[in-house]
Amino acid sequence: MPVVLLVAGAFVMLVLLRDAADPVSVDDAVTRYRDEAAGAADGDDRAVVGDPPPPGVYVYATDGSEGVDALGGSEHAYPAETTVTVGVGDDDCLTMRWAPLVQRWDEEVLCPEAGGGWSRRETVVHHSFFNQDETRSSTCDAPGVVPSPDDDGAISWTCSSEGSGHSGESHQDGHGEVIGVEPVMVGDVERRTLHVRYESEISGETSGSDTVDRWYALDRFPLVVREVKDESTSSETVIGTVRYHESYELVLTSWEPRR
Repeated sequence: MPVVLLVAGAFVMLVLLRDAADPVSVDDAVTRYRDEAAGAADGDDRAVVGDPPPPGVYVYATDGSEGVDALGGSEHAYPAETTVTVGVGDDDCLTMRWAPLVQRWDEEVLCPEAGGGWSRRETVVHHSFFNQDETRSSTCDAPGVVPSPDDDGAISWTCSSEGSGHSGESHQDGHGEVIGVEPVMVGDVERRTLHVRYESEISGETSGSDTVDRWYALDRFPLVVREVKDESTSSETVIGTVRYHESYELVLTSWEPRR
C-alpha cells in the first residue's frame, strides 16, 4: 500500500508540475477573431486620427522565448509564427492582442489623441507555468506613448497593477524616445516606419526592467511592423522569489490582415 500511495502521489505531482507550452496557430487566432467579431460593428470605416490599421489578424515571424527559475526552471520557446489581433472598441480605441502561446498572451488598449498620437489606457499580461495561471491587469497614465510622427519630444508614462493571485502589486515608470523614420521590409515591400525605443523600471512586489523597440507603420499608424523586447523581473510569491526573463523579435510578414 505505501508503494501504491507513493506512485500515485508521484503521478499527481507530475501532472500538477507539467509545464506546457502550446502554440497558438494563425488559424486559432483567426477563429477567435471571427467569434469575437460576430455581431460587432465593423471598424473599417471609422474616422480615426492617424489612419489606423484595419482590424484583423496580422502574422509575424517570431524568434524568442520566456522562462522562470522556479521549481528547477522552465523555458517556453515561442513558435516561428505568431499573431497580433487588432480590434476596434469604444472611443475608436484599438485593442492589440499578441498571443504566441495558450500560456502566454498580452493585450494593450491604445486610444487616439487629437494631435495624431496614441495613449495607452490599459494592459493585460498572461503567463502560465506549471499549470499556474497568472493574469495581471494594469491601468495606465500614458498620453502620447505612441507619439505623432511630427512629435520628437520625450515620452513618459506610468502603469500600476494591484497584482494577481500569485504575486503582488507593481508599478511601472517608463520613458521613451523617437529614434527616427526607418525602412522595414514587410514581405517584398519596404515600409516607412517610426522607430521608438521604450525603457521602463518596475517596482513593488514585482520588480525589474524592460526595454522595447517598436517600428510603427507610418501609413497604418500605429501598426507594429517590427518589435524587439528584453525583460527581466523578480516576483515575491508563495514559493519565494521567482525570476522571469523574456526576449523576442517580431517582424510583420503580411501587410493584409486575415479575417
